[in-house]
Amino acid sequence: MLTTLNVSSIFMFRRKRFPTNLKDATPLCPEADGHVLRRRQPRFTIELFLSRQPHNSRSNRLKEEDQMRKLPILSVGKYSIFLMVLVGIGTFLTCPPFSHALPDEKDALDQSVRGSGISPESIRVHHQALVDIATKAGGFDSGIRLNEAGREAGEYLLRGYQEAGLSNVRSEEFFPNRWWPEQYDLAIIGGSGKPDQRLNAFPLWNCEGADHLELEVVYAGYGISGEFRSLDVKGKAVLIHMKRILHFIPSYQYTKALDTAREKGAKAIIVAEAIVDSPTGNPVGKIGEIKNQKAQTPNLFPMPVLSLSKSDGEILKKRLDGGATRVRLNLKCSVTPGKAQNIVGELPGNGKTNEYIVVGGHYDTWFDGAVDNCGAQASVLAMAKYFSQMPQTLRNRTLIFASLFGHEYGSNAEMGHAAFVEKRSDIQNKITCFVNIDGAGSWGWEEKGDTGEILPTNADDKGGIFATSWALTAIGRKAVYKYAKGPWGQYPLNSYVADLHGPISGAGWPCLLLISKHIYYHSPLDTIDRITPDQVYRRTLMNISVITDLLESPPGYLINADANPNRKLREGEKAQPDLTRNKLPQNPNPWTQGAPTELSVNIIPAKPYVFSPVITWVSYFKADAVEMEDQVSWDFGNLLGLVKPPKPNLASGSMYFLPGTKKISMTVTDSQGRSSSITREIMVSAGQYGFIYWIAVALVGLFCLWIIKVIRRRATR
Repeated sequence: MLTTLNVSSIFMFRRKRFPTNLKDATPLCPEADGHVLRRRQPRFTIELFLSRQPHNSRSNRLKEEDQMRKLPILSVGKYSIFLMVLVGIGTFLTCPPFSHALPDEKDALDQSVRGSGISPESIRVHHQALVDIATKAGGFDSGIRLNEAGREAGEYLLRGYQEAGLSNVRSEEFFPNRWWPEQYDLAIIGGSGKPDQRLNAFPLWNCEGADHLELEVVYAGYGISGEFRSLDVKGKAVLIHMKRILHFIPSYQYTKALDTAREKGAKAIIVAEAIVDSPTGNPVGKIGEIKNQKAQTPNLFPMPVLSLSKSDGEILKKRLDGGATRVRLNLKCSVTPGKAQNIVGELPGNGKTNEYIVVGGHYDTWFDGAVDNCGAQASVLAMAKYFSQMPQTLRNRTLIFASLFGHEYGSNAEMGHAAFVEKRSDIQNKITCFVNIDGAGSWGWEEKGDTGEILPTNADDKGGIFATSWALTAIGRKAVYKYAKGPWGQYPLNSYVADLHGPISGAGWPCLLLISKHIYYHSPLDTIDRITPDQVYRRTLMNISVITDLLESPPGYLINADANPNRKLREGEKAQPDLTRNKLPQNPNPWTQGAPTELSVNIIPAKPYVFSPVITWVSYFKADAVEMEDQVSWDFGNLLGLVKPPKPNLASGSMYFLPGTKKISMTVTDSQGRSSSITREIMVSAGQYGFIYWIAVALVGLFCLWIIKVIRRRATR
């Protein structure tokens, strides 16, 4: 059964075009020290690193889509400055659709930030240090978790806050449950004297273990109801493929695949990546909510769930296609009392208001966590340093900086977010905004259509604005238009992702988040060499711009105009009108090249069944300005769509009642009212029990004929 998608994303590439021939695409990912853009020189050579080079031996062992090549692109003379800017914001650019000016000596905020001793290189030092902490354990054991890396990262951030000049810097301890995989492995049983074939699996967090189970495997596609319809999964291991819908949502969450497998009696679940060639991390059960700074009883997912890379998933699927296949699965895990820490520091305001601005995000990571969330934490340290040098007389609100632990290893209610909110009950109605710093910029990669290939966009990864009011959205848009170099979209108000989901939005706080997460996040391929110092620096400028505007906002307005549905008005308090959508800042340099182009859509499953959902979402398109989710509409060409047309959204779905070739169309309309469409064909089948379907259709047809006959008889009386 389809559920309503609360969040959406944007897949619009306004700069470097995807090649017409996909196989000719060359990945572009400059190294930190290799993006040569020299200013004020009469003649220079611009060199761009095409793709990346693994930064440690572990990355070297991982398969990656982009291999290192260093090629000189061009050498220029008197037109060097003009061409430098063009290359810097995306090669083969003809007309800038987005402002995205590179910060330079003309930008006052950039000058101010650099004058405070903050630069792309200084932020990179913190970024690299946090990634080094995360990767000390090596392999799949890497990550800032409830482990030694978690303790060391907390200490590093504590020192960073102190060195940045914050006051009242402290570690706020809380006591969550600690789920930990002591041992895990997965192998295809050889049989007939053949050796077992070991697969590189990684457990999804907060599930029950298993002691060397030997199980038959069945394949359930993406786990949509029609794909389970004819399967006997009882007592077996279920293989399910997974894509991240709009980069954020594992498809098995949207299709309820894990719950369906459990309800049908499966003994284990294997989730294979359909795109990324690495296992990924995610929690699947509840480790216990935090109340009074302590964890409550956990509610683990009642069977082992393991993740596989795309390659290993293909190996297992190929064996299944050849006949009955069995696996040996082992997961030894424990749940013990744990201890974690939120790192908090403050900058007092000038006393003109009693309001607070909270700035921060989570510091725990899956594996390296370069984009999620080490880069963002490095950015937080830079922002703390910048605002500590601002005279207190100019700080119209108290600033609280917070590095929170535990977003990745349970819902936010089960870790540091709940603990942080609990300690601030006295200021719940005094918070101007929680500025969430999550995902601090990277290069972009996408799967175009359903090819299974990952291609570079040669621009910053797409970003999204999440906010609880249009007034906050306007502040975010202003920063995006000034410093972004890639596509951005506006999510519906009160869409909660990242650190906003759970206790923070639940407390009724106004929230604003400028976020981007590339396609490799939550995997060992989220490495620092996919991110340039400039990308993190520009995201830092964005958020400093946001915080500056928040400091200067009228007292009480952003609180009283906020649309967070969880906010409770105090006695005698009146809500104020929010900014209207038509008053949002517009792109100062709109695209003038016509309607949106290069549209692409993802569809799962590839071969749906009748009376079973089809799920669609935007892969990407190229359009002007910050786009809204209601600018994407769908036509499934079916009877259900005539009765209840699908709502405009970046992700949608429908169902077919008749088999055959069907057409799905997506239409994208830009901010100037120009539209483009793309149509994909799919084949809908009746499934393995097609004869039952046709009998049912015949019976329905006979019943309809009988009704018509009865009506005619009564009409002739």
